[in-house]
Amino acid sequence: LTRYYQANDAAPDRPEPVFQHEPVVVEFEPPQKLRPAELGLILDESADTKDVTATIVDLAVRGFLTISEVQGKRDWLLTRKSAEVAGMLPYEMTLFKGLFANRQQVKISELKGTFQSTLRSAEGEVYADAMSHKFFRARPDLVRLATVGVAILIALAGAGLTFLLGITFGGGLIGLAVVLVGVVLIVMHRAMASRTAAGREVMQKTLGFRLYMTTAEKYRQQFAEKAEIFTQLLPYAIVFGCVARWSKAFEGIDTSASNSWYVGNAPFQAALLSSSLESMNSSLSSAIASTPPSSGSSSGFGGGGFSGGGGGGGGGGSW
Repeated sequence: LTRYYQANDAAPDRPEPVFQHEPVVVEFEPPQKLRPAELGLILDESADTKDVTATIVDLAVRGFLTISEVQGKRDWLLTRKSAEVAGMLPYEMTLFKGLFANRQQVKISELKGTFQSTLRSAEGEVYADAMSHKFFRARPDLVRLATVGVAILIALAGAGLTFLLGITFGGGLIGLAVVLVGVVLIVMHRAMASRTAAGREVMQKTLGFRLYMTTAEKYRQQFAEKAEIFTQLLPYAIVFGCVARWSKAFEGIDTSASNSWYVGNAPFQAALLSSSLESMNSSLSSAIASTPPSSGSSSGFGGGGFSGGGGGGGGGGSW
């Protein structure tokens, strides 16, 4: 109940009860022109691999790099197009510089064991970006960490109380109840971050934007006249987990004019690009999960796939 109350924090000028749910209204563009990873964090309160993939694709669509399939291999070559980083957000700049690191090209496979520090820095900047917009009461990652710490302390205290009551009075059920509280907190720790009223408003608009992209086939007639929207919004489809649906909406529509950022091994088709990006995300996940032999730590980025659509409003489709 506490979590529900926090998640539905009402704005000061809105008299509606905090337990009232708002209907999702279709939005045709990203709220506040936020970038894909920003919306990804708003949805599931966590930075994960699909947010990284979406950011790389977004930077490519915006002209900072190109993505090429490596012939005969399950690998992708990223080529830097511009040394300028003007217009990038801090986490985008960190990822961009970390990818290329004084080189013009890099393969996804070459990132294994070398990308950890970049990801940790970028992760912190994604959370800091959300906090600068005042979307959350506290950084979600720190809230989760603190919750786990408190839960462990409660569970240990409960275990100690159970032992003490057992040897003193011959029964320790009260202590076991305390242990159970700690266990429940551990299970629920990922849901303990809470959005502010501003964050809740953006969340609602994000759900509306996701609804538009997951039901895009209804707008096919409009897409025939502006095919470039396919690539412009593709990074958001990655975050929402609806690339297959988004691609299907453009089936039979020529979108090749706006795909100079991607070089494949076959003529450009939206459906083929969808499949290729899924594989690229999987390879990127493997690269992120791979740590240097001397390092025992790993990036805070989760291994989020392209299925589902994040938290807060149901799934957004799948590949």
